[in-house]
Amino acid sequence: MANTLNSKVFEPLVNLSLEPTIVEAQTTDQRVTMRLRIAGEDQLGSFTPRPQAPANNLASCQINESVLNNALERLELEGRTFTLPQLIQRISDRFQRPNVWQVKPEHEDLTITFPKKDAITVHCQDGKVALTLNIAN
Repeated sequence: MANTLNSKVFEPLVNLSLEPTIVEAQTTDQRVTMRLRIAGEDQLGSFTPRPQAPANNLASCQINESVLNNALERLELEGRTFTLPQLIQRISDRFQRPNVWQVKPEHEDLTITFPKKDAITVHCQDGKVALTLNIAN
């Protein structure tokens, strides 16, 4: 489990320069809890305590939207132009994941230019996640 956690979670975070920092850790007879700040030194990170998971859970994970936005910022899309295959490769490389999207041959030369600020952001509210993708004119 430790190897999987390292290779699937912590190594990709370090690759994105998002250093997990322990904010709080506790153990009791019933529960192990840990709060992490996941952000680069140059990024904001939430320090807000999350609600406690139900007592009968074996495991749970709660993620603040700042973690998602910090990771998306590390894609470094701002002000850049990509073909679809280049964009997919960029995302795959940065998140250390295999290419999960296939591009139809007729779309391989399609290009996307991102603005210099906030190329992609996430907002979580009322149990929903909204992803905003900004495209430059």
